[in-house]
Parts: sequence; structure tokens; C-alpha cells
Amino acid sequence: MIIIKDNKINVGIKYLKTNLKYEIEGIKSSICQLIHNSVEARDNKLTKEDPCKIKIIIDTDSISINDNSGGIKKEIDSDGLFTIEIDNSNLNSGIGMKRAFLTLGNSMTITSNQKSNSRKFIIEPNDKNTNLIHKSYNTKYESTEPEGTKIEITNLEKVIIKEIEKVEFYNKLIRELGYIYRYLINKELLQIVVENKKNNEDLNISAIDIDGQCIDETVLTNNATCYLYKTNGNNLSGVEVFSKDLMRYNANEGKKIVKWNQLSEIGHSYKNCLVVIIDYENNTSIDNIFNGEICEEIESFIQKNSFKFRVNETSIQFSKPINEVEKLKKYYNVENNKKLGEKGYLKLLAEYDDDNDKFK
Repeated sequence: MIIIKDNKINVGIKYLKTNLKYEIEGIKSSICQLIHNSVEARDNKLTKEDPCKIKIIIDTDSISINDNSGGIKKEIDSDGLFTIEIDNSNLNSGIGMKRAFLTLGNSMTITSNQKSNSRKFIIEPNDKNTNLIHKSYNTKYESTEPEGTKIEITNLEKVIIKEIEKVEFYNKLIRELGYIYRYLINKELLQIVVENKKNNEDLNISAIDIDGQCIDETVLTNNATCYLYKTNGNNLSGVEVFSKDLMRYNANEGKKIVKWNQLSEIGHSYKNCLVVIIDYENNTSIDNIFNGEICEEIESFIQKNSFKFRVNETSIQFSKPINEVEKLKKYYNVENNKKLGEKGYLKLLAEYDDDNDKFK
């Protein structure tokens, strides 16, 4: 007997999307959140013989994530799955999946394939398209499919569809996923395949390692290992944090927490300075990994190696009224602001050299 139960969520869709969606790199952030969920559902029980296998299927108006992570636990019902609760003390409170859904589309179907308890969960707009309703019901176990979860998000947002249609979309996504999950992929603990429905092709994700050299490493007081890289001119800088080889903070997120701008030092550039922190034992609370003491340790570690980031050049930047700049460009017959600045600099340098020669 199939029992279907509808429950109304009394918070407007527009409010949820405005306040919960990923504002930056929406597709990548959403897909990564769902991959993280699949990896974490294995409770760190990953081996080469039994890796986490994820298939991402992208179509013109849908994105789905399939895994072999065992499905949704029996004790979790429709109310528990779709409750939106933000708990800053617990990154695993379940808000991530909802954020991904609200960012990507307007309807979501979750199929949990389990031998003893296969179920389907659906969340979608009501008839007036003002609120979300959700329902769940039992389904037949598919023996030809792995025990796991399939999340399908449909009725995609227009901005997401436009992003998918870009020529470089798939290559960019593959590179980014290969970099973010590089440690798990290299250890053969995670396999990711992206299916491009439009071209009917499967794209396997390979690990993309850091393009640079590890120049030093240390162990922080919280027992996490801290690696310092000098990257090869690709302007990748900041602080990445991994827990059990799973990225928790990307370089830009870590940069904000560590107050990267305080590293400015005359004659030095940290545009290609990358710090990678890995908590191999997963002993450190991610929320507390960037406490004041740890931030100071990271800053001291970088400063100890500051001589490796010395530069012979610097940039000169300033703002002046547009009308004055345009007059000078026309008078000196230069094409752009950069060339005008270079001409002015060379003129001042020549005057400086002349004055020095007079007093020699």
C-alpha cells in the first residue's frame, strides 16, 4: 500500500531563494555540496575496492547526482529531510542540499534505493508557485542499481541553463571537480563521471594536482598538517582546508578568514602563495580550525618563508579624473591608460637619472 503525505512549508519560495542560494559559482558550489554529502554518507568507509562512485547527469533542464552511498537512513522521513534549519555549530545540519536545490532549480526528486526501505521524496512548488510542498512514498527496490541515492533537480533557473549552454562549461567543471577532489581521486577512493546528455558522452574526472612546488610544511598545534606552495604564475593563492582529504574551505574562503591582506610587505608578492591544511585524522572541528591561535601560526609560517616570495617588480595604480586622462592620451598620442602611465613613468625616471648625473 502506497501512502502519500503532503506537507506545506510556510516560507515563501522567493524568500528562500534570496537568502539561501549560492551567490558565487552557483553550479559548481551546488554540485560540490551534493558530492560532499555522498562522500560523507559513507561514514569515512572508503577503500580502493569499494570507492564512492558518483555520476552527474546534466541535461537541458535537469541536473542529477547518483551515488552508491547506501541511501537515506530509515529514521529520516520527509519532514526531517526537507526541514530547513541553520546551525552554525554544525556544518552537517543538512542545509547544504537545500541550498543546492534552491540555487539550481525549482523541483527536486530524491530516490533512495535500499533493499529494505526504498523511498522517493519530492519537493516542488504549490499550484500558486508561492510555497514549497513535499511528499514521500515507498518504492520498489531496483536490484540492478547500487544501494544509494539519486537526487534530480528539474525546472532549472534561467541563469543556470545559460551557464550550462556555454561552450567551455563542461571542460571548466571537469577541471574544477578534478582539483577540488584531487586527493580522494588520487587515492582511488572516489570516482566521478559527468554525463553530457546533449552530446551523449561520459566524461571521467581525473585528479588535477596543484601547479606549483611545495616549499615547506609544518604541523599546527591542532595536529593538522600545513603545506606551503609556490604556484606557477596562475594567481592561485589563499588557504585551502581539507578534512580527511575532503575540501572544506577553498582558497578564497580561507583567505578571508586568515586576513590575507595583512601579508602585504614591500618587495614581496603573495599572488602565487597557497597554503593547504589537511586534518588527516579528522580530529579538529572544522568550525574551530581557524581560531585566533591557528591563524597566527599560519601567518608566522608564511612570513618565515617570505624570502621565497620576493619580487623585482611592483604595480603602480591610482585614479585621476577621466577628462584629464583623456586629454593627456590625446596629447601624447597613446592608446590606453596603461601606456599613458608607462610614458609618464619613463619621463620621471629620465628626469631622475639626469638630476643624479648632474651631482656625480
